[in-house]
Amino acid sequence: MTEEYELLNKLKEVLRKSCRVVITCFGKDLRGDDAVGPYICRELMKKGLNNVVVCDDDIITCLYEAITIYKPLTLILIDAVDLSLKPGTIVLTPLENIEEVGISTSTHNLPIRTIVEFIKTLVGVDLNTLVIGIQVSNLDLTQQISEEVIKSANTIVNTLTSLTGGLNSRWSTTHKTPTDRTDNT
Repeated sequence: MTEEYELLNKLKEVLRKSCRVVITCFGKDLRGDDAVGPYICRELMKKGLNNVVVCDDDIITCLYEAITIYKPLTLILIDAVDLSLKPGTIVLTPLENIEEVGISTSTHNLPIRTIVEFIKTLVGVDLNTLVIGIQVSNLDLTQQISEEVIKSANTIVNTLTSLTGGLNSRWSTTHKTPTDRTDNT
């Protein structure tokens, strides 16, 4: 069974009942494999997904805007992780299990679980939150994303794109990403 097939099945199960989904991708373009989140976001937007947001600086504001603008029932967080696994390994876990999996959010000022829980309380929503992590190989400045991580990123893009074929009408929105908005919607 391929990694893409396993990921597709896990995501199908999680998203089966979700009618509003937003995907947030974390990372910095100039930090080697940390750029995998923005890379995935750009690729998904090229494929026509509207509910995709890059969070590269102010994560709290980014997540707050994504949740208040899109009003999702499911929030997917995509980020580079360092779990001492084989580079490119994809980890999929509900937010509630993030500490058990051992995902380190050291690239963020606060743990991502704390940030999401704070925003959920602030906005008054109960979100199903799923974390997709990709094991990094390098985080050097100005380095390209490693081959293993790009391969896994493309697996995630292909998987989410194939899922949206059947879910696209439920995932679609008239809103633009918070960073691209020119109106006040």
